[in-house]
Amino acid sequence: MPMPLIDGKQFAQEGLLQVAQHCAQAALHAPQLIGKTEIRMQIVAGQELEDYFRVQDAANKLGARFSGETYKTAYQMGEPPVLLLIGADVTPIVQAPCRAACPAGIDVPRYIRLIGDGRYEEAVAVVRERVPLPSICAYVCHAPCEAKCRRGTLRDRPIAIEALKRFAVDHSRSWEPKGPRAKETGKRVAVIGSGPAGLTAAYYLRKVFGHGVTVFEALAEAGGMMRVGIPQYRLPREILDREIAAIEALGVEIKLNAKQDSVETLLEQGYDAVFVAVGAHRDVRLQVPGEDLPGVIECLSFLREVSLGKKGKVGPRVAVIGGGNAAMDAARTALRLGAKEVSILYRRTRAEMPAYADNVEQALREGVTIQFQFAVSKISRNKPGLKVECLRTECGPIGAYGKSHLKTI
Repeated sequence: MPMPLIDGKQFAQEGLLQVAQHCAQAALHAPQLIGKTEIRMQIVAGQELEDYFRVQDAANKLGARFSGETYKTAYQMGEPPVLLLIGADVTPIVQAPCRAACPAGIDVPRYIRLIGDGRYEEAVAVVRERVPLPSICAYVCHAPCEAKCRRGTLRDRPIAIEALKRFAVDHSRSWEPKGPRAKETGKRVAVIGSGPAGLTAAYYLRKVFGHGVTVFEALAEAGGMMRVGIPQYRLPREILDREIAAIEALGVEIKLNAKQDSVETLLEQGYDAVFVAVGAHRDVRLQVPGEDLPGVIECLSFLREVSLGKKGKVGPRVAVIGGGNAAMDAARTALRLGAKEVSILYRRTRAEMPAYADNVEQALREGVTIQFQFAVSKISRNKPGLKVECLRTECGPIGAYGKSHLKTI
């Protein structure tokens, strides 16, 4: 049986101790092994692994043990055997780094293998096990899994996990959640809000627990911020509508134009519980003179009006204040509404922008300009438009919240 390549080195069967020593000095850090007192090395040949860090069987085992607070791991993926350095007492619970990086804990290696086998419906079902809105996830997730992908460390670049997930969603023929449903309990739950939190709660309450669920939505269409906060070019509305239809197919009732002001009233109407998922629709104020002038519109309000068809055009020159994802979405939307020049004014540096890097790059490619270290101090009338006055900023030491302290120059 051929032995694995580690950092380009070939090791013979009789050189297993040398392999172990090499692994102990490997440059890859496995934080899930910190604090363990012992590790063992396993060499796995040929078979498909359920998870890179869960071993089904081992062709050879080495009993060499190492001590210390921090352990290293190295392996070569591909056709050769896979070499793993695993905590002896944590093998069943150690996760692949891509899965560990996913906020929802989606089994990334599993659905990638299913995609590779052409089993797209099953791949989507794996995502739906942890996120009942898999297509939404495929279109708008910022993919922290890719930043932790082992291939990006060991070879050239990470696996395109987000693109693969979207491919599976686009090629899956069935949108209806698979698997058995819980028996009816006779209980009724009211969910206020049909955004991601409300729809997720409705899905689990209905499918997993068997409760009757009614979702109350204040707007004329369901989806919450997914519909009115994320532009259509990032999340096509037909994708959102299909996901909502799949949840309705479970027996969830969604009532539109049904704003609710009182939890007590719903309980009096016979609901056994109320889940409040009204979302974060309130805009953040600038607290500068002139922000209430005509022509100044809050970012989330702007995106909502465009999504609902209430705003169809903007002026030729648009300034967007802020550095988050909503600011990027507003700037790119303004271009699509006909603006000739769109500038983002951000008071800190590029490195401190809270917007996802991919969103920033796409905005720049589309022609948005970004002015860094500009803090808006005043907005005033300047016929026929507005004048935005700014102060240059200087970034000081990093504060408790991970952002630098600012002072004006």
